[in-house]
Amino acid sequence: MPAVVPYETCRAARYVVRARADALRGPGPRPDRPTAVIAGPSPPRWWYATAERNAERGFEG
Repeated sequence: MPAVVPYETCRAARYVVRARADALRGPGPRPDRPTAVIAGPSPPRWWYATAERNAERGFEG
């Protein structure tokens, strides 16, 4: 097991990461995906209000 070295004394490391280009694409419209379909009713208004209130308070959960 290597010794634990404080971060400040570590030398910078260089990593090479290889990935297919299509694996790096984010979500969104693509030729192979159908357009969005509504799967059900929208959440009630109170749900949005609660989400906004929790975001302002910094509540995550």
